[in-house]
Amino acid sequence: MFIGWLARVIAMAIGISMQMVAVFTGLASVIQPDADLGASSTAISHMASSLIPVIFLSTGLYVLPMAAVVGSYNLFPPGHMPMVGDMTRSVTEATSQTFALALQLAAPFVLIGTLWPAMLGVLNRLLPAIQVYSIAMPAQLLGGVLLLAMLIQVMTGVWQERMQDLLMGLPGIGVTAPHH
Repeated sequence: MFIGWLARVIAMAIGISMQMVAVFTGLASVIQPDADLGASSTAISHMASSLIPVIFLSTGLYVLPMAAVVGSYNLFPPGHMPMVGDMTRSVTEATSQTFALALQLAAPFVLIGTLWPAMLGVLNRLLPAIQVYSIAMPAQLLGGVLLLAMLIQVMTGVWQERMQDLLMGLPGIGVTAPHH
């Protein structure tokens, strides 16, 4: 159960990055959640959540968590107390790596989503009579969707490569059976 949980935490990186993409492109609001999708959820992150099993099954990544489960019987012998300190460290490392990967995947959107409002603020100071934000919002939405359309293949490719690296670090991978 522990190794499956770790694999799930690591796999959530693309869903978390798509949450960031949705917020920075204007497709979601942190203040107003969507009641149809659930609290703190967006259509883009649901799309990413449906991509996870497709990528896992089509690339063979599903083998790594299963190999970790098999190897875990040598790490955590049945009938012995599990190593709670090591498990805690593994969860902390997996969570930090997940959020770091999510931020790396969403980096172009974070950059543009930070610069765009700053530019609109300057433009609003130059032209105070025009409602700059309401005019620029459709451009932000369109630009975000177009950028996502251009980068989704690269983002999923990078995610898949990093997933392989992170899953290779699961406890139990590479553990050999003890010789009796």
